[in-house]
Amino acid sequence: PDDGCYDFNGFHIVCWKIFPETLPRAGRTGFREPASRPGTKIQNNRQRPNGIFFISLYPAPAEKPVKKMIRKAEPRDLEAVNRLVQQVLSVHHQGRPDLFHEIGKKYTDSELLAIFGNPETPVFVYEQDGEVLGYVFCALQHTGSGSLKDITTLYIDDLCVERHARGEHIGTALFRHAQAYARELGCHNITLHVWACNPGARAFYESLGLKPQFTSMEMILPGVNS
Repeated sequence: PDDGCYDFNGFHIVCWKIFPETLPRAGRTGFREPASRPGTKIQNNRQRPNGIFFISLYPAPAEKPVKKMIRKAEPRDLEAVNRLVQQVLSVHHQGRPDLFHEIGKKYTDSELLAIFGNPETPVFVYEQDGEVLGYVFCALQHTGSGSLKDITTLYIDDLCVERHARGEHIGTALFRHAQAYARELGCHNITLHVWACNPGARAFYESLGLKPQFTSMEMILPGVNS
């Protein structure tokens, strides 16, 4: 190998190449590892291939563990949740600009705080190293009148993951957490709505095992609000 420092199975491998003629005459026998700090490099001279390699192993420094958790939303999460809600609005506006504003607030801060504090509308956030990277808004729905049986449903009102953190399975973790919460409460099922203009979201939920329950249909009337 060339001179240098390499990583292998949790170790730094440090290589030195020494040429006898570069050492004092008294030191040309009984070579020992150079008294250099780990990482010191003596450049390889390819014109003199007879140098002697010294190889040392040093434990690689341990990587700082990433702190991840899913917890209930708290007042300190208002800024992050508002930012994520805006990202959802942006997706909906792109798909249905006739229905959604480009910029707006689905909830006021006071409404969000009321939702956070209501046991019937739990909100869970995914936190990594102190940063909120996603949320899932839930609501408990109770039926049991007329022709409907007495059941409790966990309705997922909204699920969002920060743009730069997508692809890291955070959305799946949030859904599985909501699923476990629903099981703990004895819910009969989990439901949610997906806009037809968001096929990626539908594919995501189908990959988690959800199936269509019913179809909501519309007819846009020409000349109205156009």
